[in-house]
Amino acid sequence: MSNPSFLANPDITIGCDLIVGFPGENDDDFAASLEILQSGAIDYQHTFSYSDRPGTPASKFPGKVPPQIVKERNRVVRETGRISRRRQMATQVGKVLGTISENKIEKEDYFWGITDNYLKVKIPAVAGGKKEIIPVKISRVTGDHMEGDLA
Repeated sequence: MSNPSFLANPDITIGCDLIVGFPGENDDDFAASLEILQSGAIDYQHTFSYSDRPGTPASKFPGKVPPQIVKERNRVVRETGRISRRRQMATQVGKVLGTISENKIEKEDYFWGITDNYLKVKIPAVAGGKKEIIPVKISRVTGDHMEGDLA
């Protein structure tokens, strides 16, 4: 589902933080989380694997998830996130987005920037790196980022 109808602004990018393998997380819990991530309602997530920290309340919780299951759940969620992020970026091709030019790559002719809807974009070095908002027309999605030109 791309740009769910419940969003007032279909260009908004929605992200979340997710811990997989928290004590007590069972297969049904993980499946429910994965269903939400695959629904199109979440465009990206920061995924963390639960790990015990001695002395914390969670370290005493029952229902520890075996490390190999935690690792696999993390892999599945990260792959789901990669697909969601690319889907969201694809909806931006052809649009002009406000972009903050952040840093120039050494010996290259481009900068990395972040769009006003929090997507990574590669822009020509002529844009400058003054941390100002510049209009960028998104031309394509490549890997984990978009590319664009000054609009």
